[in-house]
Amino acid sequence: MAEICRRLDGLPLAIELAAARVTVLSPEALLARLEHRLKVLGGEQRGVPDRLKTMRHAIAWSYDLLSPHEQALFRQLSAYTGGFALDAVEAIASDADDPYGPLDALAALIAHSLVQRMTQSGLDLRYSMLETLREYGLERLEAEDELPAARTAHATYVMRLAETAESGLVGPDQAHWLDRLDAEWSNIAGACRWGNEAGQPEVTLRVFGAIWRYCTSRGRSTEGRALLDVALRATSGEDSLERSRALAVAGTFAEVRRDLVVAHEFLEQARAMASRIGATSVEIGALIGLGHVARDRGDFTEASDAHTRAMTLAQETGDRRQLASALANMAAVAYYQGDTAGAERHWEDAREIVAVLGDRAAEAVLLGNLGALASSRAEYSRAVALQERALELGREIGDRPAIAHALGNLAEQLLYQRDYATAETCLLESLPILRELGLRGSEGQGLHIAAQLALAQGDLQHAAASLLESTRCFVEIDDELAVTENADILARICAKRGDRAIAIELLAAAEAHRTKLGAESKPVEGRENERLSSQIRQAVSEGTWRRHWRTGGAMSLAALADVVVEVSRSASGSPSLSAPDPIDTLTRREREVLRLLTDGLSTGEIAQTLFISPRTATTHIANIFEKLDVNSRAAAVAYALRSGLAG
Repeated sequence: MAEICRRLDGLPLAIELAAARVTVLSPEALLARLEHRLKVLGGEQRGVPDRLKTMRHAIAWSYDLLSPHEQALFRQLSAYTGGFALDAVEAIASDADDPYGPLDALAALIAHSLVQRMTQSGLDLRYSMLETLREYGLERLEAEDELPAARTAHATYVMRLAETAESGLVGPDQAHWLDRLDAEWSNIAGACRWGNEAGQPEVTLRVFGAIWRYCTSRGRSTEGRALLDVALRATSGEDSLERSRALAVAGTFAEVRRDLVVAHEFLEQARAMASRIGATSVEIGALIGLGHVARDRGDFTEASDAHTRAMTLAQETGDRRQLASALANMAAVAYYQGDTAGAERHWEDAREIVAVLGDRAAEAVLLGNLGALASSRAEYSRAVALQERALELGREIGDRPAIAHALGNLAEQLLYQRDYATAETCLLESLPILRELGLRGSEGQGLHIAAQLALAQGDLQHAAASLLESTRCFVEIDDELAVTENADILARICAKRGDRAIAIELLAAAEAHRTKLGAESKPVEGRENERLSSQIRQAVSEGTWRRHWRTGGAMSLAALADVVVEVSRSASGSPSLSAPDPIDTLTRREREVLRLLTDGLSTGEIAQTLFISPRTATTHIANIFEKLDVNSRAAAVAYALRSGLAG
């Protein structure tokens, strides 16, 4: 009942009319029909004035008291969802060449209780229209044959707003624009959905090409990606600045979710198109994204090449913000390769640029990176101070990913300082945010720290349980380097449990794969690995050490991941799953391909739907056949249907 009252905006007449329906409808059935309030509330009451007989009559009575230009404003404003700012009213009046001025008309709507002023201080005044009234306004738009024009005007306003916000999202007014776009999100998403449905996909391309930083800051990458996918499919084959920008943004959104194959496909398409049409700024952004994806895959040479090209173009064009991004990513590559001096130089250069620009979100990330660098040098007090400042900046602008990452980084520094209680408090706040945002890689890192924290306090069972969940995150997103770091932690757990043979093999496998990736352990972890290796070598014979070291060194990365999962599960006390269902071995991308196979799509159609090459689609299908032990599409589809994966 409370939800019914809420859906009826708490209007006494609406509630009274709805109550009359309970003789024929259950509360649940009534609630389900309230999407069309005026139709449900259309029954007439007897013995009351005409204006109170139905909800539509009541609203019409107030509407009829308005002047023609006030009625027009009411109709146009009904296209907005979730409220609107004063500049939206001014834009409508400007487009209509209203001689009376928007403030007078707005005041009349407020006086007749058709619009409400929302409680908000400062210059960003916002107004709202109850959903019941808005539904009536939309009816009037249709009756006047104005709905298409109103939707177009609404989308135009949203595009202008997004493009105005773009520069503000990297400047000193960043917090203001993040909050403003929060307030406008219903309008933004609504305009893009309408554009996609009305054959105007350029609305979505332009909007997300401008506000992608907002989406990553506020955890809206998944919603943005879904809207962009529709618009990109509708414009397939076109070369334009808007499409190239949108492809780069879609790649960024995919990379945030660590969907690296798709991210690479989008970003490479964006880079190639930008190069063809001379959109240098887009090309720089795409190169930075490609470098990021390469680093995520552990290909540091490719990552360095991409970031170097981006740096060169940014310097040539004077694009300071993108230069900072390229520098920051070059620093990360240097850091993972053990070049801490180069990493510090690049990160400090990038921080200097973003500080001048007033980009606090970027500064928070860079402070966190510099904090990790300080920690690697055992400068723990400085590391904590840097992470605390990063957290402060993240909270100032409400950047939830930045807050969660800063908390995780801070937990790691506090762990090294043996402040276990505060470290645990940080993780308890960080991990739920990361899970809610679907940031599986970052969640895996947080669980990795949780495992270290439990291990430091002698709780081997909880350490193994955290490590198990962490490894599942990393396997899902194919983070090879992170799997080796988990193997190091598991080796310590095994050594404490007396399982020295497994510990040796884990250490050897992790070191071998880091060497293949061209990466190094974090200095703190490297020192701990050396200490553990020395300790074990003193406890076993040289022959035993060499035999297990060779075994571990020959282990494939897939086998290492399986060992980490199985041993972690055993050490955590979880039941063994030595023979998992083959369907559970499919990667996220392979599951998507299998679902499309069940829909009857051809290889080419699958490639087009997922924005991948036909060759990549063929490879995914072959992998599915091998993992499910089938030799035809029909058999794979049947397996999916039996397992409940389809649909």
